[in-house]
Amino acid sequence: MTAWVDRVLKEFPVDLARLWIVADPDDVLLDEQVLSGLRERGFEVLPFEDSIAFRAEYEERYRAAWDQGEPPSAP
Repeated sequence: MTAWVDRVLKEFPVDLARLWIVADPDDVLLDEQVLSGLRERGFEVLPFEDSIAFRAEYEERYRAAWDQGEPPSAP
């Protein structure tokens, strides 16, 4: 990976918290190398483009599973 990708990824330590909210106005986290590195660390990226669609996916995939003590469902 390139130096800038490594620099971005070092800000995401594994197992710190199960939910992160990140402001990314330049879509850096959507770069394929960054996405790949995040997935290797166990992260998933759920872009916030529409509040209703985001909330529906969050509730269905993450919150319901977490409330039952299970991991989130696959995308």
